[in-house]
Amino acid sequence: MHPSEDRRGSPGVQSPRRHLSFSSTMPNTFSFVYIPAAVSEPIEQWEESYKPDHEESEIKALTDRCKRHFSKVRGPRTPEQKAARRAALMQNVPGNSDVDEAMLDTATAMSMVNGDAFIGRTFDNGDDFKRLDFTVSEVSSSAAWVQEARKQNEQKRQRDSPAALQARLADPQAAKPAAVTVREVPPAEALKEQGNTALKQGKLPEAVRLYSEALETDSTLAAAYNNRALAHLKLNNLADAEADCGYVLRLEPRNVKAFLRRGSAREAMNRLQEAIEDYKEAVVLEPKSKEALSMLSSARQKLADFTKDVQDC
Repeated sequence: MHPSEDRRGSPGVQSPRRHLSFSSTMPNTFSFVYIPAAVSEPIEQWEESYKPDHEESEIKALTDRCKRHFSKVRGPRTPEQKAARRAALMQNVPGNSDVDEAMLDTATAMSMVNGDAFIGRTFDNGDDFKRLDFTVSEVSSSAAWVQEARKQNEQKRQRDSPAALQARLADPQAAKPAAVTVREVPPAEALKEQGNTALKQGKLPEAVRLYSEALETDSTLAAAYNNRALAHLKLNNLADAEADCGYVLRLEPRNVKAFLRRGSAREAMNRLQEAIEDYKEAVVLEPKSKEALSMLSSARQKLADFTKDVQDC
């Protein structure tokens, strides 16, 4: 049995004139830092945008910006250069590994500029991926992330030093690798992870199928409902997306992504007031979320436009 859907019963606004698509909301932006190879050039803070609640666009946003930068600096690659680059990249891939063709094409097309660097920040726990701001003010030798990198590099340097190697050779017990604890992944979790992979690759029907199989095994897996809702949104299965978000909110009443995705589905079905209520819930939970604030503002503007159209009739 699936949990009951959470329905709030807010009145919707219908209009025969327009149809709202899932992709109609304003783009989100994030900040990142460009560090040029030439020391005479300044470090700069740049911004890039992506479609709200569109995971593929969010993942590829910085990669695509880097690609445009390198192409502009060095010019486009010839077909021969691309073929040579692809062959060189494939040599570093283990024989039985799955290769994401989209990422390989992007890497092949890049003309690398030695020394140029881009620094961004992301949140990625396997289920959710989110671009976060990274600013020029954080490019400092005293920054926490720099100190952590130094600490890890020093630990690696000590671990790989000649003295440490000799100590391991002299002590057979120390040379033995540490015991590895193998965690058995539940079948539903494994199916959900396969669904995540299919979703990121744009294989939407396959993702829906895998999430559904996961939920048949474990109907309390909120992340599977949530990501299946995203796949349904991209397929324009709006009622199914709305229902899946309802299941998530029964299990996790404070799930911001579920409110945003259900709001997107309702907005696309012209149920603007209900969408606004969902976006407002998301803003209450995450007041500083650019995504939630942008979607709420956009829906309110559309509702105002519709109201004006009705009054003008």
